[in-house]
Amino acid sequence: MSNYHTKEVPYFYHIELNVSDLETMMQFYTNVIGLQVLFNEKNRVILGVSKHPLITLYRNKSTTRNQGLYHFALLLENRIELANVLYHLLSIDYPLTGASDHIISEAIYFNDPEGNGIELAVDRDKSFWPYSNGNLDIMYRNKPLDIPDLLENATSNGPIQLSSNTVLGHIHLHVHDVVKTGEFYKKVLNMDTTIDLTPSALFLSYAGYHHHVAINTWNTYKIANESDENLGLRSLFLQSPDDTYFELIKNRLHKHSVFFTSDDDILSFDDPAKHHIIITK
Repeated sequence: MSNYHTKEVPYFYHIELNVSDLETMMQFYTNVIGLQVLFNEKNRVILGVSKHPLITLYRNKSTTRNQGLYHFALLLENRIELANVLYHLLSIDYPLTGASDHIISEAIYFNDPEGNGIELAVDRDKSFWPYSNGNLDIMYRNKPLDIPDLLENATSNGPIQLSSNTVLGHIHLHVHDVVKTGEFYKKVLNMDTTIDLTPSALFLSYAGYHHHVAINTWNTYKIANESDENLGLRSLFLQSPDDTYFELIKNRLHKHSVFFTSDDDILSFDDPAKHHIIITK
């Protein structure tokens, strides 16, 4: 598992989506991506690897869609696994929306059947990450993914099943105001800036990772239209590594007059762009 996605580090570990066709979406996430069904009931399916939930799908009758999710990233164990999934996607002619070498990582992009953005990625060792003045310097180093080179690592042409070390690598969100929302993630959630492209985008993380969350204004985003009753992004789950972090965030929510609900193990609140966040111990 990544050193930046452990019990010692805060990170987004689970995402909830509202979907219109639960059966189709469940089949996509299992047969196309290789997740497992961990729990299945009439209106809810939990997907993940081993015993670790990553995505929960809720059946929803709304015809309105939230615009907040740019993509969520599943961080795979190694290049072999990424190559196997890419080979599978190409073999079934599933449309990709992108394939990039970000220097810090290699990634492929596509949408699920209801338009939710997905990134599958594998990180390079941190020794390859380029820095300038303390920030990552990758925006003008990005290049197309070398697909033939990656596919040389493929070892399977059969059904895909992601390994038990798969994690939710990061979340990338649309927002109405990068500066305002970025200040929230820094001052309230105690995150550090890693790539600063304000006012259009901002990348933030814990413990020196390249990013656990990114925000951008690359799409029209009206927060008044966002609701956990709409299709699309419903909520994000952030792991608290210990009581100290949990109480720190609770105190900062108080200090910055952010409405939240809580009990001994959960903090629940919205960021300034109305993305619902749940912190758990």
